This record gives sequence, C-alpha cells and structure tokens, in this order.
Amino acid sequence: LTQKINIIIFTLDSNFIKINFIMKNIIYLFILTFLFACNQTNNKIDSFSVEVKSANQGFSASTVEIYQITSNNVEKLLGSKMTDKMGVAKFNISIKEDQFYYVKAIVQENKKLQYISVVDNSEKIVLNELSTIANAAVFSNFIQNGMISGELERLKLGKHAVNNLVDLQSGNYGETLLSGDNLTESTTIGKFNTLASIFNKALKDSATYENWKKAALLESEIKNVENTIDLLSHMFQHSWFQSAEQFNLFTKLYPRGDELRAAPFLPYLEMAPNEFALAVRFSGGGIFSPGKLEKDEHGNIWTGNNWMPGSQSNTLRGIGGGMSKLSPSGKALSPDITGFVGIGVNGCGWGTAVAKGQVWMSSFNGQACVYDYQGNVRETKVEGKVGNLMGVGISPVNDDVWICDGTANQMIYFKGGDPLKGITIKVPNLASPFSVVIDNNNDVWVGNSAGYWVTKFSTDNPTVSEKYTVPGVSIRGLSKDLNDDIWVSCNSDMGNAMPTIDPSLTIMEQFTLLGRYAYETWPPFTEKRVGALVLLDKSTSTEPKMIINGEEAKLCGPWGNIVDGENNLWAGNFLATGVVHYATHDMPTLGLKKGDLIHRYQMGLFQEVTDVLVDKMGHVWVANNWNDEAAVLGVNNHQATSTKGGGAGVSVIYGVASPSFN
Repeated sequence: LTQKINIIIFTLDSNFIKINFIMKNIIYLFILTFLFACNQTNNKIDSFSVEVKSANQGFSASTVEIYQITSNNVEKLLGSKMTDKMGVAKFNISIKEDQFYYVKAIVQENKKLQYISVVDNSEKIVLNELSTIANAAVFSNFIQNGMISGELERLKLGKHAVNNLVDLQSGNYGETLLSGDNLTESTTIGKFNTLASIFNKALKDSATYENWKKAALLESEIKNVENTIDLLSHMFQHSWFQSAEQFNLFTKLYPRGDELRAAPFLPYLEMAPNEFALAVRFSGGGIFSPGKLEKDEHGNIWTGNNWMPGSQSNTLRGIGGGMSKLSPSGKALSPDITGFVGIGVNGCGWGTAVAKGQVWMSSFNGQACVYDYQGNVRETKVEGKVGNLMGVGISPVNDDVWICDGTANQMIYFKGGDPLKGITIKVPNLASPFSVVIDNNNDVWVGNSAGYWVTKFSTDNPTVSEKYTVPGVSIRGLSKDLNDDIWVSCNSDMGNAMPTIDPSLTIMEQFTLLGRYAYETWPPFTEKRVGALVLLDKSTSTEPKMIINGEEAKLCGPWGNIVDGENNLWAGNFLATGVVHYATHDMPTLGLKKGDLIHRYQMGLFQEVTDVLVDKMGHVWVANNWNDEAAVLGVNNHQATSTKGGGAGVSVIYGVASPSFN
C-alpha cells in the first residue's frame, strides 16, 4: 500500500506540478484514505453464493450451512439455507480474508451424501465431488462428524492449499494440478477422478455408498462414519489401506466396454494405485536440487538448493543455488532462478535451519549466511579457516547455532545465534560431520558421513565427546522425536560393502564416489534393500533402542527423517526414489507392530528424495534432490539431460501424517 502511494506522489511531483510540502502531505493523506478503503474492500466480501451441482446428476435439493472458526477456536454457525431450483443458496455474510470459513451441503434425498469446502475471498463457491475430495484431503486431520474443527491458525494454513487441487469458484481442477508436471507426471488426477466417479455413483445409489465405506475404511471405522465427508477424510489418513478394493469397486461401477468406461470424470486410473493419497509438486522460487526442508512459525517452507535451476550442474561442476521460500500452500515467495542470494554463497547442501525470525544457510564453498523472513541477508563472520559446510543446528535452549564443517572435521559455533561471532571448534570423534541436532538438554549430536557413529558433546565442553555407534555407515539426517531421542539415517548398513570415504574429500567428491557406486549397484526404483534407520538410546552408546532395516523395511539409502504428531517416523528413501513411513509403537487397528513399515510412497512426482517434513496440517513435504543419476554423476553428459541432474521442485502429500506440534 505504501509503495502504491509513493509511486503516485512521485508521479505527481516529478511529471506534473511542483507541490509544496503541506500540499503534498494533504494529497498523501487523501490517497492513503482512498487506497486503504479500497484495500479493505478487496479483502472481504459481503455476499456470496453457493452452488451445489454434481457431474451428470444435475442439481440436488440441499441444505447449505456456513460456519466460521472463531479466534478462540470455536465453531460458529453463521447461516443455513435451502438451495433454489438451480441448486444455489445465497448468503449476505461478510467474509474476511484473515478468518476461516467453510460451507457444507447436505443432500435432502440422502443426508449421508454431503459436500464441503473452505470459503476463500470469492463471490461464488461450487460444491461438488471434486471440491469435497480436495477439502477432505487437505483437512483430513481436522474433520469429524462432517465438520471442520481445530485451531484457527492451523486451519488457516490449509485455506489456500485447496486451490492447488480444485478451483473453488468453478468446482473444476486447480491451476497447480493442471500444470505440466502435475498433470502428466503424476497419478493424482487419475486418483482424483476415480474417487469422484465413485462419489458420483453414490449420489443416486445408497448401496454404492455402503460398498464404498466397506472398500475404503477400517472395520473399526465403518459404524462411526455416517457421511461422505467423514468417509473421505478417514480414507486419506490411511489412503494405502485397501486401495485395490476401492479401485475394484470403481471398475465394477464403470465396467470397460469396447471403448471408454462410462465414468463422469476423465482421466481415471487404469490400474490399482499403491495409495489414493493426492500430491502435487511446486517449482519456481529458485528451487532446484533442494537439500533439507525447514518450516517457520508461520508455516512457510524453506530450503537451500544445491544448484541453480537451468544450469548444467552435477557433482563434478556446477553453479550453486540460493535459498527458496514457499508459502504454506506452496506458492513461491523467493526470486525465480536464484532464490534469495546470500553473501558469498555458492550452493547449499544440508545447511538449512530456521528459528525465531532467522533462516541460517551454510554453503559448499565455506560460507554461512543469515536471512530474515523477507530474504534480506545479514553479514556473518567466522574466526578461523573453514571447509565445506553442511548441517546447521539451532539450540532450543539458548539459540546457539552449530554448523558442520564436513572437510575440516570441525564445528562452527555462533553463541546465542549471533552471526558476527562465529568461531571454529575442533571436536573429537568427527569424521566428515554432515548433520547436527541439539536436544532439550543442550547436548549436541552430530552425524558423520564418513563414519558409523554419532558424536555427542556438551555445549559447555565441546572438546570432550562420546561416540554412539550405529549399525550403518555414511550417516545423513538426524532428527529429534517427541521424547527428545535421536533418529539417525544411514545410507548403508554393515552388511553391504561401501567404498571407503576419505574425510578430507570435498562433499561433492564424496557424493560422486558414493553416487557412482550406488548408480551401478542400486538403480532407480530399485528393490534392493540397503541402509538403516536407528533410534539411539541416550543411556548407552552401544545399544540403540530401535533399528529399522532389512527386507520388510523396504529401505534403500535413507536420507532425512522426521517424526509426526504420533511420533511415527517418516524418511526420504533416496536410492529407492520415494518416502517411507514406519510405526514406532504398536498400531493394532492397522495390524502393525513397532518397527513395521506402514507404507512406502513412490510417485511420479518424486525423484531422489533427501528430506521430508511434516507440517501442522499433517501434510508431508518432499525434497527432490537428484533427478537423472547419470547426469548428476557426470556419467552421461548428453545435451538432453545436462540440466536434469538436480531434482525438480518440492512435492507435498496431503493429509497423510499426524500433524506436527511445532
């Protein structure tokens, strides 16, 4: 707003007349009042209509209700109306952009058939199969008894995400879903349409609705689910369960003739999916070969990038990338191509961390920098010589910042997070340190990429350390669980021979060595099992609490890891091109025991995945770090693949995890 005013004043002053100081301020005040009024008008609507219409079914007489989640997280009914002959209900209610509203429609002919949608800043909302499925996916963890409820600030994070899947004003597909990558390299639209076609048949056939419940839900859920909104939201929370049964129901409802199935939504699936989860991929904002994912307190997603999009970069040479920022709905908020550019930074590996208004980034070329949330850079200073910098950890106790120096076998320390007071510290028992986390006791835990142990030391005495051995080598991601215990990702396990890593090699030289070995041994989408996920026991340095590996784990080169709100584990399954989800406690309703694989996600939107992140809505964000392995490792420098070494974009799977607490 201020920028608009300044432009107008500048134009008046420079191009038309000379304005004295008093007159200029009078005009300034007038323009300010006018634009403020316009701005207020643009940020709210005073009336809107809701149209209830199903594909091939026409209008159904429905009761439409509108709700608001208030600032004290209370659900408030604002109005209720019957649709007219055209399936439209009109409301004269002021809708404010910074609040959360949703509408639902109950079909009078069969009240189990219900539609739902969040309300955005538009004058028309269409409720149909597509809008209901999209909203059920995004808000799967916050729907109960056909209603959306929960903490206002959390719900607002999902408000605009629905638009990625469906356009609320038309009830048609969202712009993001229709973009090239999502439309042609993903089964999301096929899953979307298959579910919508089942939904559509249920509108005129009660038996279809009951059969859909049996196909989609756990036995324990069937009796408690009494509407289509709950059916879908429950299904998305375990979308892999009986996915074949839902697909088989679709094929029975719409048998294939000589040509197309008579399904109302095209394209539909031609084979049973591994899961019915809906996912999309985001690009722009300088995203290319993202490494580690972090979120700020506003729900924005941050990641440092190995390389610059459009460059012919690989592990042997490259043009480094910057820092990227996405909104909670996936909109790029950083500059295209470069991202936010740091002082002297040339590419970021595992060096991204966010806390209290600051974003820390460490670089392959030994630079560290700090951004504010608008991408402005603060100067950093470090005493002493540094090498290739990797993981960044921020203390939850006193805001200390620790950065891994992967080639100088040391740590960089910024006391209290002061970027101008960095010092180098030689910590014993480091072997090319890669990742770092600080627990609630202010103990520092470091994963060693050239070792089979995690190094622990106290902030008060970093010259003394302890080695926690793990049954794996080439350690990558570390994370804390809800009990403040440490999870460790090992690229390989002790039963698989790996090339010996010289800790003095640069990070990219290490990646080239290990990557070429893995490329020959475990090709993309491999079924080979290699690597381990290990939960340390702080009381002993030799016996972990839990080890996940072997055939049942379906692991291949795990990288970053994180727990969700139920303390279950998610990890990037790097060499198997996907994401894995594990039970860390018994889950009898799903027939799972502690340590069991819950599900492995492999989608066309995934490439070689380094990191995963669970947000406050229960969405899982996925970093695509490598794409064409031959290109990234310099094995094949063909022109057609020379820009495909780095992974394309960041993907998100909607509503499949338990929401995170922070």
